Amino acid sequence: MDIERSSVLQLGSAEVDVKPFAERLLKLVPCTVDQVAGQANSACGILIAEKGARVGFIRSCFEALRDIADDTGLAFAVFVSSPAEVKVVERLVAELALKSPVEIRLPADTGHAAGFLERWKPGPPMGNPTILPSGLVLKPRTEVLLRRSFHDCDRIYLEPLGGGKDAAGVFCVHAWLRKSIVGPRPLPFFIKFSEPDKIQSERHNYGYYADFYIPFYLRPNLVAARCAQIKGLASLVGNFVEDAVPLRVTLRAGQSPGIIFSLFEISLRGFRSQPAHGPTLTWDSPLQDFVRDRAWASNVQDETIQLARSLGLNSAPTDLQTSLCNAIGSASRKCSPYHGDLHAGNVMVRGKDAILIDFSAVKNGPLTADPATLEVSLVFGTDEDDNPAEFEEWRKAVGEFYDGVPIHEPPSLGIGPGPFAWLYRAVREIRHVLLGSDCKQEEAAEVLAAYLLRFARLSADKFDDKDLSELARKRQAYALVVAERIITSLVARQSTK
Repeated sequence: MDIERSSVLQLGSAEVDVKPFAERLLKLVPCTVDQVAGQANSACGILIAEKGARVGFIRSCFEALRDIADDTGLAFAVFVSSPAEVKVVERLVAELALKSPVEIRLPADTGHAAGFLERWKPGPPMGNPTILPSGLVLKPRTEVLLRRSFHDCDRIYLEPLGGGKDAAGVFCVHAWLRKSIVGPRPLPFFIKFSEPDKIQSERHNYGYYADFYIPFYLRPNLVAARCAQIKGLASLVGNFVEDAVPLRVTLRAGQSPGIIFSLFEISLRGFRSQPAHGPTLTWDSPLQDFVRDRAWASNVQDETIQLARSLGLNSAPTDLQTSLCNAIGSASRKCSPYHGDLHAGNVMVRGKDAILIDFSAVKNGPLTADPATLEVSLVFGTDEDDNPAEFEEWRKAVGEFYDGVPIHEPPSLGIGPGPFAWLYRAVREIRHVLLGSDCKQEEAAEVLAAYLLRFARLSADKFDDKDLSELARKRQAYALVVAERIITSLVARQSTK
């Protein structure tokens, strides 16, 4: 799929030394402003070099070409005649709020300008694949990125996959390649759209964390050559993991026993084995800071608080966070890389393998963080198979998990059949993982409470069935009630020490 983008589109009447560009295998192509759009796919940048370095000409080029440069990934290099004019053009770039990178140089620094354009990676060019199905409604900017990421295809077929709360959309993409020595039908891709900073952060996390610490067969792999960026939006493209089933579906069906253990001990082993090998002083981190950063209790919506009060909440979420942090005190914790958003929707199951997706939130934290995230999402989350009429039975099950039970101890195995037997088994398996997490009982409870507060401040899941949406809201509100019980227990234990 590689297309050579080694042209530099030259605008203006000034003569430019070709040699520094030729030495870097770049080809200067003189053209007019109107010709840039037709030449953009083969170019990596635009060189503005006008006799006398007239600022009016430079401005007109910026204004006419900034959208084309954004959409096709081109950078600007500008030659000016004096150091004072460098400042003038810098102010012009700021005034026009250009998003494309701009290098401003004197003619004597032609080599630096050529080097800048050589290093710049414009990403894939613009193509024109037919986007199917025809009834799919996409935003115009999303279509631009699709036409760049799959520029070498005759057509693509998109299947919506939902996506995280920070994503503008995630799709499975079936592609028909235009020219391939192998054949027109590669295996499916996934494509994720989000803000450029968030996509860049996730690509960074793949490079530093996932690529070397998560087995390649237990995660999607990026296709960097298809990732693209335009003004305000970027795409992340990788191999789609076929024949994988959401974790929650697998657990409900009683399939793949031991899959949660596999998730933590195999899929996440590279992350969770780091504390024992890292320098102690470097890896110690205040637990209170971590909890505060996760909870953000001030962001819990008033309607969630009111609903929680009707279910038994007595304290304000902000007061709960303060009490939790006071109970933690100055305790520190050895940290390791952790997934950062290990809710059930980010774990897929294929056979006996737990497949991890979405590495946008990977960072360093305590070993108890990922188990807490997963437990909260399984216990307090809602899906299409839930029955709103079983809320009280669900609340009884929640009591079995948290009322007077040490958080790091597995619940009883002697639970009979029922709609939440699968949930008992899942929580029991997570608690066994906690037993091997080298943590004190208090830490497991403190981190879980933080994630309960966090869950309460997020947007509740919405469904076509209004009763299911209401159930999701009630479960989210009840997370505050359980958080209060855990924090009250922690405070009482602290006062007796």
